[in-house]
Amino acid sequence: MDRKLILDVAKQMRKLADSIEALTKEEDVKASESEEKDISLEDVRAVLAKISQHGLAGEVKKLIEKYGGTKLSDVAPKNYQNLLEDAKEIKVE
Repeated sequence: MDRKLILDVAKQMRKLADSIEALTKEEDVKASESEEKDISLEDVRAVLAKISQHGLAGEVKKLIEKYGGTKLSDVAPKNYQNLLEDAKEIKVE
């Protein structure tokens, strides 16, 4: 075989390996981000209960309604992250 051809194949294999490694790292980052976003109903309930205990049950009710529920269990899990972010904006004294 031609030496130049062999070197070209080796370079292309290195590029391929680098691309595969980069894709694997991206998938690892996406997986860890999704793990961080796994919020349970109990997590949300705890935050909203604290707000309610400070006399802000009306604010909690508005949040639940904003995300399509009449009670917390009606809210879709995909909305938990946004609901918690909105709840953090409520000032508890």
